Amino acid sequence: VLEAGRRRLAIGWYRAQNGKWQPEGDLQNLTIEEFVQTITEPVLVCGELSGEARERLSQSQSLLPPPVQCVRRPAVLADLAWKRWQAGQVDDPATLKPIYLHHGEPIPE
Repeated sequence: VLEAGRRRLAIGWYRAQNGKWQPEGDLQNLTIEEFVQTITEPVLVCGELSGEARERLSQSQSLLPPPVQCVRRPAVLADLAWKRWQAGQVDDPATLKPIYLHHGEPIPE
């Protein structure tokens, strides 16, 4: 979960499979209320959230790590990238593109 601005959240759903996190479904752009309504079973919510969002999520079936464990740590991303590079897993920069989340109907490509 990422704060996306204008009181919206960027949500990505993942499920553990074979010891790895695998994305499940498309990324979503939701308000906290919309997000809470999608939680129908216990779910671990990871991400840097406002106190208001944490309070609202605590009333759902979400499991929230302590705030100190929910801050952005660039060193973690650097470590993941370093391990990929050492394993020869590199991306072609020409194929990389940003992800844009839209609210409502997506803009046609």
